[in-house]
Amino acid sequence: MATAGGIINRNFFTILLWLISVLPSYSQERYIQREPGTRRDYANVFYNPQYTLFDFWNDEPIFPDNDGLYTIYTATEERKVPVLLIGNAYTISKELAYKFKNRLNCLNWCNNKIYNSNTIEDPDRNLKSDNAKDTAIFLSQVQIENSQSESYSNTALHPDENENLKTQHALQIPEVSSEDLARMDKIAENTPAIEDASIESLATYFLKHTQNPILLARLLYTWMAIHINYDDNGYNTGNYKATDAASVFQNKKAVCAGYSNLFKSIATLMGLECVSISGYSKGYGSYEGERFTKSNHAWNAIKVNSTWYLIDATWGSGYGKTINGALVTVKEFDDYWFMTNPDAFIFSHYPEDPQWCLTSINVQKHAFETLTNEFTWLLKLGINPTTLLTAALQNHQLKSPKVYSVDVPIKIQDAPISYTLNEGRLHFKFQCKKPISVFATNNNETIEFTTNQYMYALDFNAKPGHLKINVKLKPNDTRYWTLLQYYIE
Repeated sequence: MATAGGIINRNFFTILLWLISVLPSYSQERYIQREPGTRRDYANVFYNPQYTLFDFWNDEPIFPDNDGLYTIYTATEERKVPVLLIGNAYTISKELAYKFKNRLNCLNWCNNKIYNSNTIEDPDRNLKSDNAKDTAIFLSQVQIENSQSESYSNTALHPDENENLKTQHALQIPEVSSEDLARMDKIAENTPAIEDASIESLATYFLKHTQNPILLARLLYTWMAIHINYDDNGYNTGNYKATDAASVFQNKKAVCAGYSNLFKSIATLMGLECVSISGYSKGYGSYEGERFTKSNHAWNAIKVNSTWYLIDATWGSGYGKTINGALVTVKEFDDYWFMTNPDAFIFSHYPEDPQWCLTSINVQKHAFETLTNEFTWLLKLGINPTTLLTAALQNHQLKSPKVYSVDVPIKIQDAPISYTLNEGRLHFKFQCKKPISVFATNNNETIEFTTNQYMYALDFNAKPGHLKINVKLKPNDTRYWTLLQYYIE
C-alpha cells in the first residue's frame, strides 16, 4: 500500500518534470513574439527585451548579434528599394520603414513577390564570413543590380531628415568634362595677385570665367588647395590663428575650420548654396578603431540642381606627416576630395549631424568607427564605393589589400576587395587610357593580363602565397611598379 508521502513525492516529481519540459518553450515563446496589434505597421521592432524584430516579407524573427546590433534592410511604399541599416533595437524601432532580414527578402517585397517557403535563397552567401579570410569578396559578387525595379535611391536619410534637407544626393557628379576641370585648375593656380586682393574681387574674377556652379566650386576648391596653407604651428602649439573667413583670406593660413569658413564665404558670394559641416575625421593623428567623442574636423557641401555634394578643401591641399614629433604638412593638390561620392567620403568623415552623411546606406556613428580608412586608397583607384561600403559594414573584419601609388591613370573595374583570399579562381579588370603592361606575380609565376583597347583583364587560379598586381608604364620597360598586393591561403 502506497503511503501518503510516496504519492506526494511522485506527484512532486511529475510536476517538476512537466515544468522542465514546458519552461524552455515558454521562455522561447515569450522572447519570439511581436507586440500586440503591430503585424503590418512600420515599427515592427521593439527594444522591450520580450519582443523581437520580424521580417516583413516572410514573418520570420530577426535577432541581433552579440553586440546587440541588427543588420537589416528597409523599404517603404514610397521608396521601394533595399537600403541597408545597422543599429540597436531602439534605433531600428525609430526607422519608419518595413524591415527585412536580408536584401533578397526586401527586394522580393519591393517587386511584389509573394513569399513561398520552398524557394528561399541566401542573398548574402558571398558576404557572410566569420573572419576576413573565409572567402574572396569580388566587386562583381556584391555589385548592386541596375534593374529598373531596383534603381537605388540617391539618399538613405530618414524621412524626418529628408524633411530638413528636401533633397537627394546624386552618386555621380553632373556632366562636366575633365578638360573643363583641368582648365579651371589652371586658372585657379595662376590667379593674378591683383584679383585676390579681397574676397569680393576673387569671387568676381571666378565669375568672369564661368557661370557653371560645378566649375565655380572647382575654381574655389583648387584656389584654396593651392593658395591656403595649413596652420601647422597652430596645430602643434594649440595657438591657432583666427578661423573667420576674412582672417583666413588675409593670413592665407588656417586649420580645417578656417578652410571651411572661407570656402563657404566665397561660394556664397558667387551665388552658390553652401554649408559648413563639422564632424569627425580619420585624418592625421587618428588610429584604427578610434571612438570619437569630440568634433575634430570641418568641411563643406554645395547644392547644385537640388542636390548636395561634399567637398573637403583642407584635405585637397595636402597631407600631414610627423617630423621630430611634430606635424609637418606636405603641400600636394588632391582633387579626390572635390565632390567625393558620399559612400566613399564616409570611410573617413562623419558629420555631427548625421543627415549630412548623404550616403546611400544608413551609417550610424558606431559603424563609421569600425570602418578602416585604409580603403580610401582602394576607392581612389575606382572601386565602387557603395559595393565596398556594403561589404565593409557587413564584415567588420574585412581588410583592404595593400595599395601602392602608381603614376598612371589606372582604374579598377573589378577586383577582390579583401587582402586575404582563398586559393582558387580570381579575376581582375582594369581600365587605363595609356598604353601600359599589367601582369600578376604569384608563387614565382608571372601571368600577363589580356588587353582589349583600354581594358586589361585577368582570370586565373591563384596559388598560396603572395599575389602582386604590377604595372609597367611602358610595355617594353624593364622596370615595373606594384599596384596591389594580396595574400592567398
